[in-house]
Amino acid sequence: MKHIILGLSLMALSTFGMKASTIGYTNGTISRTSVFRMGSTTKQGQAIRFSREKLQTLKGKSISAVNIAVGSRNTTGNNAHIFVATSLDGTPIAEGDLSLSKALQWLTYTLDTPYVITGEETELYVGYTAEIATSYNMLSADFDADIPNCNFAYKDGEWTDTYGIGAGCANITAEIADAPSFCDIIMAHNNLDGYYTAGKDYTLSAKVKNFGTKAITSFNTDINIDGKTVALKVENVNIQPGASYAITLPELSTTTSGNTPISISVNNVNNADDDDDMSDNTYTENIFFYPADMERNMLIEGFTGQTCNNCPTGHSIMNNAISKYAEIPAVVVEHHSGYYPDMFSMAEDMDYLFFYDGYGTSTYAPAIMVNRTTNPLIGAAAPVLECTSVANAQNLITYANSNKPYVSMKMESSFDEATREVTLTLAIKPHTNLPGAQNVFNVFLTQDSIFAFQNNGGANYCHRHVFRGTVTGNAWGIATDFTPGKEVVWTKTFVLPEAIRSSYWSDASLEDNGTDPSQVTWATELDKMHLVAFVAGFDPANNSANNVYNCIETKIGESYTQSGFTTGISNSVSRDDVPAIYVEDGMIRVNGQCDRVSAYDLSGRMVDGTSRLKKGMYIISAVANGKKYTKKVLVR
Repeated sequence: MKHIILGLSLMALSTFGMKASTIGYTNGTISRTSVFRMGSTTKQGQAIRFSREKLQTLKGKSISAVNIAVGSRNTTGNNAHIFVATSLDGTPIAEGDLSLSKALQWLTYTLDTPYVITGEETELYVGYTAEIATSYNMLSADFDADIPNCNFAYKDGEWTDTYGIGAGCANITAEIADAPSFCDIIMAHNNLDGYYTAGKDYTLSAKVKNFGTKAITSFNTDINIDGKTVALKVENVNIQPGASYAITLPELSTTTSGNTPISISVNNVNNADDDDDMSDNTYTENIFFYPADMERNMLIEGFTGQTCNNCPTGHSIMNNAISKYAEIPAVVVEHHSGYYPDMFSMAEDMDYLFFYDGYGTSTYAPAIMVNRTTNPLIGAAAPVLECTSVANAQNLITYANSNKPYVSMKMESSFDEATREVTLTLAIKPHTNLPGAQNVFNVFLTQDSIFAFQNNGGANYCHRHVFRGTVTGNAWGIATDFTPGKEVVWTKTFVLPEAIRSSYWSDASLEDNGTDPSQVTWATELDKMHLVAFVAGFDPANNSANNVYNCIETKIGESYTQSGFTTGISNSVSRDDVPAIYVEDGMIRVNGQCDRVSAYDLSGRMVDGTSRLKKGMYIISAVANGKKYTKKVLVR
């Protein structure tokens, strides 16, 4: 039997030596690795929110000072503007400028006149704003836990709740003069809604924060999973403000796929329900366990150009980053846009400039986009990021790896040599509800290994994964209602032309530039033509709300079914069916039935896997029994 082990930890507030009258949500952690920025504007800021329930506990007491910690002091005038307000968009009750003498340490702003909490406030915000160059990460937080509707950041002209993006709790606290002794435990966001497959062991952490000033000597925990409740009592403890406590919960079965509702609550604090705010003592989540053999791929889109001096280096950086995540298969598509258009550029390539910060008003290459996901924790304001270092690419891949796949796919294609007709059937199986307000599927046509000019690459540079157009007829795909368990089937027949001309260059533009049409036209070699299908959210007004859930790739004339497309567990491949891939005397060997074996060097270039390989590391991709397997091998 497979199990989940839930770990519950109690985090108290003031582990960093502040007084008991210091009130906030952070545990006080200050770290260079816990700084970030939100959006692309120079104005940055953070704020914490106290609800009406929490203000009732502090009624009649006064806020005398505000404490903050920032990631950088390089703001305009080395100042931050501190405020206390009943609304993030309203006129502050109290405000003033704080000199940022140093980053990564606690700084205090003392109010000219302390603000007395009346208890009539619906809510109260304490925070700061500042102007700072986009090269600096000013915001600082305790990444340990996440609390809903309590932590905010200023992003692109407005305040946004940072709950659920991994930004934790802002390093902001309020000094409350003569604060009462009170107990208040908050059930934090425990990030339980991750990507899980049935039949595996998982250790999940559920956290609570001590918002109060009072020691905790006992509490009860009720854990309800799929209608079954486990009650645990923690007693004979002395959890002071600033201390922590962790318990391990009983083992719970995860043998089957599907939805599993979870509810965790804390009650009977100090054997007397000694909790001044019970409104935030429960955490609920609906966890979905995917089929045990679930397969997912990441869609990695590059932006490049033939006249781009740095693009060959960018291609190498992307391939190196991908090779470090060989266990997560990647489908790569290269868009010839972002720099100057070239002989490969298609009209849709220009449409995808939408994914740059500024909606395409400022573009560049080499660039990379992974699952069309924006990583706000590295200061990214849009899905596209410069591909100038392996670290940049890895940051995007790591962040996108947390995406759930939601769907499985199979794609069948046939090719009639006489008519050059391609018949494509795409089937999509949603496992659970897709998160997008609108969801689409799209099919790309790509061409691999085209040898042509490239700056700093020579006259016969190998252009890989080149985008050649969409089969679905437009850049953004086909909007579809996806119902869990109900397959979506789409069939398309089209003629594969003998050559594809860049659709970016109109006849008029070619004439104006004196360009020979043959210079932007490339023969379609059947063995190099691929179909790439993916399912994604779609929001034409927000380039950060178009996440790709899963994708699939086949050569034209071939078919592929992702594991997890059918029933899942009953169709998982037995260990005896998995091909064994190894190296012998410089030759790639595969024991077992394989439909196709491909070998790539670490630059991503396909090599002849049938000949003796030179010394070095290679990535071997094998397709067997309708499933794809990848493995790194070392030729000595």
